[in-house]
Amino acid sequence: MTDNIFETLKHASRAHRDRIAVYERDRTTSFAELFDDADALKTDLALRAVGPGKVMGVRARNGAGFIKAMLAVMGTGAAALPVSHQLKPAEVETISRDARLHAILDADPAENEQCPVLKAGSDAFGFRSIGVGTDEQKPGFDISPAFIRFTSGTTGKSKGVALSHASLIARLDAADAALMLKDEDRILWVLPMAYHFLVTILLYLKRGIPIIVCPDMLAQSLLEMGNAHQATVLYASPMHIRLLAADKTDTNFRSLRWAISTSAATPPPVMQAFETRYGVPVTQVYGIIEAGLPLVNTDLSAKGLADVAGRTAPQFESAILDAEGAELPQGEIGHLAIRGRGMFDAYLDPYMRCEAVMVKGWFLTGDLAQVGEDGYTRIKGREKSVINVSGNKAFPEEVEAVLLQHPSVTACRVFGRPHPLTGEVVCAEIVPGGVDAPDTEALLKFCRERLSTFKIPQYVTRVDQIQQTDSGKTARA
Repeated sequence: MTDNIFETLKHASRAHRDRIAVYERDRTTSFAELFDDADALKTDLALRAVGPGKVMGVRARNGAGFIKAMLAVMGTGAAALPVSHQLKPAEVETISRDARLHAILDADPAENEQCPVLKAGSDAFGFRSIGVGTDEQKPGFDISPAFIRFTSGTTGKSKGVALSHASLIARLDAADAALMLKDEDRILWVLPMAYHFLVTILLYLKRGIPIIVCPDMLAQSLLEMGNAHQATVLYASPMHIRLLAADKTDTNFRSLRWAISTSAATPPPVMQAFETRYGVPVTQVYGIIEAGLPLVNTDLSAKGLADVAGRTAPQFESAILDAEGAELPQGEIGHLAIRGRGMFDAYLDPYMRCEAVMVKGWFLTGDLAQVGEDGYTRIKGREKSVINVSGNKAFPEEVEAVLLQHPSVTACRVFGRPHPLTGEVVCAEIVPGGVDAPDTEALLKFCRERLSTFKIPQYVTRVDQIQQTDSGKTARA
């Protein structure tokens, strides 16, 4: 298959076979080893009837083994579905049923001693048959999917998103044009690969850019791994940016030139604290599984742009639409819509082709946004999480950004609660930090000085931690 994503990447890797592809704490893996091992595993899978029409789950922690397994599955012509190791058995069962999994490659073969063990170099995988995707009950695709991933499900039921080989290849080209990475870059990686694999990891493989896999999210681990292997770009979530910004040691990054924050909005004070601490700018990219990276901010010299998602990336178009699908003037808040290369092919359960989901040729992201005079798009919040207070719209993300400016708030979540008079009121959960945690009145006074009256939390609850999805986003009710 000339348009198979594995064959495409394997061909590209010939130019840098001797380079290190993946750095881990206890080993390194070259591009030659990575693709040779994936090729061998692909052969073993094909002998077990894995191929077109089948869907294979891949369950492993971050590292070369996960990458090899994903490449091998896609190389057979089957669809690869990453399964986070953090998912509970009931969640895996739901995904298996909705995606009609044929089997799961599990990096913990000991979990079921009856599983045949397949080898990918030094990595071993248990081949666990699921039996849902049998020959008599193939998935009802009219495409040949290469990749399936379920959305985070922050505000509703998680949806399966399917992409063909052709869409993956187009998406990589679009991401390459958008991120403008350098040949000498080295990526410091801490995000879960089960949720952040499709564009970034595959793009690094195509470009021959090494991936430095951090074993945990501790600031000292990131600093240690980054300096040991000369990391130039940090690809992380707001949580990781915050942890690094709060580090009190005198260790600095020696080669880092850029920090990219994704998965959710990073509050400007956190970005500023990171740049003050390390002398490295933080910018945001807007990623969405249905499209890839349609909005990016690669202007490392620009000031005052901490709150932007970015400009429309090359090979994409974006628009702000009203409820009827008409384009809104610059500066008005509306529905963020996008279209471009590498869009998803279909949703699962119920099965819907991308074309059937589009509205007047646009994909509606579910986010509300506005475009400023500078041409940058600013995400205001999720459409489903907007809090309606007496007809006024309060965006949880805006209130959270203010709460996080308080030196004694380490994390927070803002949400709406029904109210008989105003429709809804703003509520907040906070994780206090520091020696002098603020009392509620002091915190509300802080908010009154920075927010309109209807945006001020009416109820504040202290909690030990904020619930997040596995992909690093705040779990919204």
